[in-house]
Amino acid sequence: MRFSLDPDSFIRDAKERFGAHRARYIVLAKFLPDLNPLAAGLAGVVAVRPERFLLYAATGSLLWAGT
Repeated sequence: MRFSLDPDSFIRDAKERFGAHRARYIVLAKFLPDLNPLAAGLAGVVAVRPERFLLYAATGSLLWAGT
């Protein structure tokens, strides 16, 4: 894995990673406060359907409430 300081590469890498692990990121975002707004924004960029996003977000919220 290579790291670059180019802002465009950060965005491209974030979109690629989010696209590969959509459900995991949305559920995990509920446990990491700084990641929650980022996951919502990336879900819009990567075109996650609203009902699917709500399902994953609700799952994360239910898991969070159970801890």
